[in-house]
Amino acid sequence: LGDHPQAAPMRLVDDDHVGRWDEIDADERRQLGVRFLGEAGRLPGEVSSPPERDPEPGELGRRQQRGEGARPQAGCLGLGAGPVAGTALVQDGTWISASLWVAVPAFFMTFNLLLLNEFPDEAADRDGGRRNLVLIFGRRTAAWIYAVAALGTPLVLVVGVVLGELPLPVLLGALPSVLLAKPLRWVVTDPAAPVPLPAMGANVVWNLATNSLIAVGFLVAL
Repeated sequence: LGDHPQAAPMRLVDDDHVGRWDEIDADERRQLGVRFLGEAGRLPGEVSSPPERDPEPGELGRRQQRGEGARPQAGCLGLGAGPVAGTALVQDGTWISASLWVAVPAFFMTFNLLLLNEFPDEAADRDGGRRNLVLIFGRRTAAWIYAVAALGTPLVLVVGVVLGELPLPVLLGALPSVLLAKPLRWVVTDPAAPVPLPAMGANVVWNLATNSLIAVGFLVAL
């Protein structure tokens, strides 16, 4: 795409553009990037907003059978991967592989930020008709899904560096993963118990620190 001929051509189709990505100029690409960010950022509000009223008797069961209810995990696109990849598109006018590689950890981190906060709200979400991973799979399985996404975050950075898709200093973003010790201890020991407050706090700091150090890594690599 553009200056990256090794990437496959992308077919672009929307209300204003039909054609190959490399056939439109940089300004149009940036405009489309802004649109991408807007659409991605709007998605979480559309799919995870709470019900406007209390469910009628029997309505909750019918809604769950139809697969309806909020899905906060959609926010990991609009608040995680989308802004990372979209910002690179706005700035450079092209999809670059490095932005896609760091979009994956952003997806995982936002996913986990939302997922861990679903555990304390389990009873309220069930009564309110929500349908999320904790209610679908149960606490233990959902906790292990959290663990997989958490460990996948530094793993993606390491693989990206090994494959030459990310600069070496980006590995700074793997350092905050030591903060995962507290939430992962809860996953391994007793996910049926309430999530300890220090584990919740460590999860938030891990998110912020990882994103910040990835950015620092890119600056160092310039």
